[in-house]
Amino acid sequence: MISLSKSLARKYAADGVLVNSAMPGLIYTAMWERTVAEIAQATGSTTDKVLEEECPWGVMERLKRSPRLLLFCVRMLLPMSTVPP
Repeated sequence: MISLSKSLARKYAADGVLVNSAMPGLIYTAMWERTVAEIAQATGSTTDKVLEEECPWGVMERLKRSPRLLLFCVRMLLPMSTVPP
C-alpha cells in the first residue's frame, strides 16, 4: 500500500494531486478471532499468547472505529468545504 501511494504521489504531484494512505494495522474481526484460535490450537498455546505475539502493542483496531478515525484525519488535513459531512 505504501509503495502504491508513493508511486501515485510521484506521478500526479505535478498536477497538484495529493496522495495519502491510511493503514490502521490489525483489525479485530470474527475471521481474525478464528485465526487466532486456530494458531493457538496448532501451537499448543493460548489465544492471549498468540494475540500478544501478533499484536505486541496490545491494541487491535475495531472495524467500526477505523472509518471514523480516517474521516477525522481527513477533516484535519483538508479544508472543511472539500469534505462531505
